Amino acid sequence: MLHFKSFALHRFVMGRNSVVGTFLSKWCCIWVSIAFVMGSLLFPDALASTSKPSVGSFIGDRVQMALNAHKEGHLDTALTLYEKVLSANRETNSLNRKQVARIHINAGGIFYQQSKRDDAISHFEDALLCDADLTEAHLNLAIVLYDDPTKLERAEHHAQLALASESPRISAKAHTLL
Repeated sequence: MLHFKSFALHRFVMGRNSVVGTFLSKWCCIWVSIAFVMGSLLFPDALASTSKPSVGSFIGDRVQMALNAHKEGHLDTALTLYEKVLSANRETNSLNRKQVARIHINAGGIFYQQSKRDDAISHFEDALLCDADLTEAHLNLAIVLYDDPTKLERAEHHAQLALASESPRISAKAHTLL
């Protein structure tokens, strides 16, 4: 509003006296500039774009991309995206512990499919660090551990914990392992 009034005043005065008009127009422009700067200092968020993605939406987008790549069979792409999400989340803590655990389970599953058992074990154990009651992580860890004869006792322990699952699919698979 101030800007339009100063512009109208400038046109009115310029028609009568160019020296006074020039002085007033410069004076008004200076005050409008000062008001803009003060406003941006006092209210920095007012100038922020509302369409700028937040860190949380960035991570959420990457999770969705990873899930889609995983579903379509692009395992290396999905794994890269899962790792990026986990790395970004270490800095931002945008995801809750259950979400992080799910990502570890998915990454561990890909590593298991690629016969990288140590990496799979690491991710399943990380999932259990996030949520110790996650029976799917116990089941997956038991499956991977059963492949190594030296780890049968640990595998049996995790299979027992997976039996407590409310999911009939998980408890049935755990039962077949035992």
